[in-house]
Amino acid sequence: MEYSPTFISDFFAAGFFCAAILLILGLSEWLNQISRLNSLSTRKFVHICVGLISAFSPWYFTDSLMPIIIAFLFTIGNLYMVKKDLMVSIHRHDKNNYGTVFFPLSFLFLTIFFWNNPIIFASGMLVMAIADPLASTIGRNVTNPRVFKIWKDNKSIEGSTFMFISTFLLLSVIIIYGSWFTHQIQILPISIIFGIVGLVAIITTVGEMTSRNGSDNFSIPILVALFLDIFIIQYNFNNLPSITTWVILSLAIFIYSTYRNWLTLDGCFTAWIIGSLIFSTQGLIWVLPLFVFFISSSILTRMHKVNISENQTNSGRGLVQVLANGGIATLIALYSFYTKSDGYIFYLAAVAAASADTWATEIGMRNKTNPIHCLTFKTLKPGDSGGVSLLGTVGSLLGAFAIGILGVITSMSINHILIITAAGFLGSIGDSILGGTMQAKYHCEICGKDTEKSSHCEISSTHTSGLRIINNDGVNVINTIIAVVFVYIFISING
Repeated sequence: MEYSPTFISDFFAAGFFCAAILLILGLSEWLNQISRLNSLSTRKFVHICVGLISAFSPWYFTDSLMPIIIAFLFTIGNLYMVKKDLMVSIHRHDKNNYGTVFFPLSFLFLTIFFWNNPIIFASGMLVMAIADPLASTIGRNVTNPRVFKIWKDNKSIEGSTFMFISTFLLLSVIIIYGSWFTHQIQILPISIIFGIVGLVAIITTVGEMTSRNGSDNFSIPILVALFLDIFIIQYNFNNLPSITTWVILSLAIFIYSTYRNWLTLDGCFTAWIIGSLIFSTQGLIWVLPLFVFFISSSILTRMHKVNISENQTNSGRGLVQVLANGGIATLIALYSFYTKSDGYIFYLAAVAAASADTWATEIGMRNKTNPIHCLTFKTLKPGDSGGVSLLGTVGSLLGAFAIGILGVITSMSINHILIITAAGFLGSIGDSILGGTMQAKYHCEICGKDTEKSSHCEISSTHTSGLRIINNDGVNVINTIIAVVFVYIFISING
């Protein structure tokens, strides 16, 4: 069913859009000043109203250009207001909460990638606008809530349960409406709709549980839109049964990994979501390299008995570490899925770089002498960034080859396998160079130790060198990018 924009031009639509948002913001500020409503209540009011207006923007704009500009401006403006503690009716005094920044950022993402699929677009925005704040309200106001913490923010069983139920009901209505009445998405059997919506509601609820500082304003709409769109597409290829099986079984596997202390609980759920995305779009062949990397690296981490560096941890990989090592690979999988291109060699290169870096660190721990700085040759402690050793270098090559050799599954040539290995090794070398030069270093004034952590002994550390914005996780992301770029350049030159 075709639809016509409500306004005669996008300039009129933009004027209405911005005027409505400003009116809502002004009303919330007025209510905050003259009534007993606290900033949390007025924040929810703005969240719901702006979310509802934003969700239906594809129906009153002719194209995505104007919404993209508006989203960008509001992202910058909200970031400024958070930093300057302005608009107290929607910005908490906690400057570490960026929910009002993530909100327009998620709108920007959906506008860029799902504008031509308005039902999917609206689904992501409406779950964030309605289900999320209602679940938060239930969790805060229920008597004796059962509180838990997966990452940083406290959650409640009652709030998370309502998040699942409200997401399921809301998406069911939207998809039935879009499928059966407007035909803006393909017609789906009711059993398939409930199955898809149930999976998306579970994944979205887990995503909300692992949020912090307002990040769920970004993760919720993105997870809803991506998984809803992917599952509907895969229904046409009869892949939903295998996807459902994977989603369930892999969750059990990742939960077991927390028992083995390979992952923290937040890292477990993040790895599960990443694995579900990759399996849902590309299948088992693409998931296998990540599993080889994850299992081999976890075993190596648990095997060594030497004392680890101050900058290393034995508590299992957390959410940020999982994203740093697997984020680029996931983006490649999604890009290949939506563009119908073969990006497997780039995917393997990204995973090979993560594997090479981890193997270098873990095997390098067994070196009988301390590592040396990759540029200055100064002696370092085992595990310090920028350090290299003979065993660590060998480990880096082995880690990259362990992933590259998996290319034989898709009948890759030996040359491509060697290129993937070289790319992973090069990424690991780049990791060492960046870690030893640009990565931020700190000094703890309490215990007197040098550290790579911005806080130590429960207080902020003193910055001594490197760039504050580049920590170890940032270096790991760059590591995987280096490997992908190397393979791209090589293929571009040699074909």
